Amino acid sequence: MWGDGISNVKITGTGTIDGNGILTSSDSPGSGQGDKAIALKLSDHIEIGGVDSGHRLNLQRFGHFALLATGVDNLDIHNVHVPNFDTNQRDVFDIMQCNDVTVTDIYSENSKDDVVKLGSDYSLGYVRSMKNVRVDKITADSNCNVFQIGSETVGSITNVHVSNLTVLGAGKSGFGISVNDGSIVDGVTLDGTNVMTGTTSPFFIEISNRGRAPSAGIGQIKNVSISNVTATNTKGSRGEYTASISGYKDGSGTHYVENVTLNNIKITAKGSHPFSDASITELIKLFIYPSGMIERKCRYL
Repeated sequence: MWGDGISNVKITGTGTIDGNGILTSSDSPGSGQGDKAIALKLSDHIEIGGVDSGHRLNLQRFGHFALLATGVDNLDIHNVHVPNFDTNQRDVFDIMQCNDVTVTDIYSENSKDDVVKLGSDYSLGYVRSMKNVRVDKITADSNCNVFQIGSETVGSITNVHVSNLTVLGAGKSGFGISVNDGSIVDGVTLDGTNVMTGTTSPFFIEISNRGRAPSAGIGQIKNVSISNVTATNTKGSRGEYTASISGYKDGSGTHYVENVTLNNIKITAKGSHPFSDASITELIKLFIYPSGMIERKCRYL
């Protein structure tokens, strides 16, 4: 299903939208081959979801994206279930340069990529900012991130409130912010009760420079608050990495992540590391695209 320039549309109920193995999860679909269950562009007042937590809309075998929303305002996603299929399920919700968005009560049993992803790219041919996003009650197991801002970050992204993440496993992180293309990410809150297990990293915040837009400079991340996170068994499918906050340094200077508040964070990592790990103080950042993993020398002891 797709919509371009549509308004006041609902896709609701307790049925199932099933790609039936036809939609591909490949980065390079063939001519005429679909890779999305739902695609929306430059639309407004869209609702997608079930009735309540006991009566959900099911999305399955949806290819690369269950939903790719680009430039959609007043978007409401709620009460969605993603069953446990091993193939043809990659990104669940990719929400790009959208405003006034709500994503609530999502249960995703299996996805190969991000479950809830916010970003801003140059696919419209111009920069479009993103603001006013509310994400709440996400329960998910992902081979990537359960919640992430990025990696595509061209326009500014402001006023994002996330709460009550239950992370059953994450090949990258439970919560991540990655600014790579000149965006300013300002005003992000994670609160409520956030429980994570089996994450390669519980959370990360980082700035880089991949410059995927005309005249893209170095972006900024500021005014971030992370509260009430309990993470156990912090070793995921791709290894174990410390929760980290990383700025960026180049010939123009040092670009800091600014004004980050951490409150009531409890992280339990596996032991049995060598004693020599205690002397490691430096950080090494390596981007391995498309997996996107950020490698660190730091470890919890």
